[in-house]
Amino acid sequence: MMKFYLFTSDFNLIKTLENLKWDGVLHTYHAYQENPFINIAKNITQDTQIKHMVAIRPYTISPQYLCTITDTISNIIGQDKIQINFISGWIKEEESDAGGFVGEINDRSSNVDRGNYLIEYIHVLEKLNRNIPDYYISVTNDFTFELAKIYNSKIIIDYSHFKQLRYDLKDMKVMVSMGNLLLDHPDLSHEEFFNIVDNIKSQNIQEIIFPNQKNTNLVIDLVNRYKQRENK
Repeated sequence: MMKFYLFTSDFNLIKTLENLKWDGVLHTYHAYQENPFINIAKNITQDTQIKHMVAIRPYTISPQYLCTITDTISNIIGQDKIQINFISGWIKEEESDAGGFVGEINDRSSNVDRGNYLIEYIHVLEKLNRNIPDYYISVTNDFTFELAKIYNSKIIIDYSHFKQLRYDLKDMKVMVSMGNLLLDHPDLSHEEFFNIVDNIKSQNIQEIIFPNQKNTNLVIDLVNRYKQRENK
């Protein structure tokens, strides 16, 4: 069965998604947002089934402290409900002056420097003598892809890279991010959507994630129709 995630921190929407049997949500990162971990612990219970993935820029938090946070929340809401998405990421213009970092790598650092920091961060995380969170690496280049292969890590890749066959995904644990697919194709029919998902599924990929955009209702409708089709 294909699993579906949506970018959102709106707990009213998250409750709707859980009722519709969606599998997870991603709380995206922004320098000026509220703390997603606190909001998750405050808003969900051990009966919650939907998974909450939190995007993390590695240079904003140490591996050790991240594990402390995820362990604590897991003890409150139950195991296997918190996931992490490591991003080296695209920095929004209003974030570049946020500051608050002690160290050489920050939001003003180059994509290469932030990517190299992510690689070193995962090496340190994997060496910790404690439980580490269930995590995905957002793969944006060959270096982060090779890193994921070393640790058999889960990865998130853009749909455009999937279509281009940029990476050898055999035996990899992959989530495909659909990016602007539905914004670029607002008239996409149900059958066309079903064919796209079926094609992804045919490559032994079982997870898809959608940005929360202006067409969220369309996304929810298409996914629900696909899930109904799968369950027949």
